[in-house]
Amino acid sequence: MVDFVMTDQAKEYLREKEQKEIFIDVLLKQEGCCSAPMLSGIFHKNATKGRAYQTEEKDGIAIHYDPFLFKYVPDGEAAEIDCTGLGPFRSLYLKTRLNPFKEFKISGEDYGSGK
Repeated sequence: MVDFVMTDQAKEYLREKEQKEIFIDVLLKQEGCCSAPMLSGIFHKNATKGRAYQTEEKDGIAIHYDPFLFKYVPDGEAAEIDCTGLGPFRSLYLKTRLNPFKEFKISGEDYGSGK
């Protein structure tokens, strides 16, 4: 489970838009063959078709998020949601830097080693 923190600017933005829920997808992209992959949280007003979400309620807002998000948030940190831009060009973003190289342990069989 991810612990979310919303800035006052993000809360105000959602109030102005009369949104009571948001959806966060995790996107891993690489710009070129030699660059490091970048991991980001992408915000939507509606669910992405074919995606499964977990839900957490925060400050009266239902946050539906990709269940793999928690694996990339640094240990001990909360996923901070903030707002950027001016006027009609504002948007939400995940202020917490996601780490695509974070080592995480998954219980169960180790398929990578062939065991």
